[in-house]
Amino acid sequence: MREHRDHGLGVAMKVANRWAVMERHLEVRSISTRNAAENAPMIAVNDEMGLPIVVHAASGQRNIARSGRLSAELPPAVLA
Repeated sequence: MREHRDHGLGVAMKVANRWAVMERHLEVRSISTRNAAENAPMIAVNDEMGLPIVVHAASGQRNIARSGRLSAELPPAVLA
């Protein structure tokens, strides 16, 4: 949501989570994060925090229940 951007909330959450993991789980040796390729501000935050891009992945989504496509092929529990 655009009205919540540029307030530093994403940075604050990433930093707080990183510290929480480091303090409570000494056995953790790596942390991964995912961001949409078009989210350049958060990718810049990751870069600033020293989190390198390891893999680029493509993904997509579609509400198949609403469109009706494939719904006949999926069990009811999957559509819930």
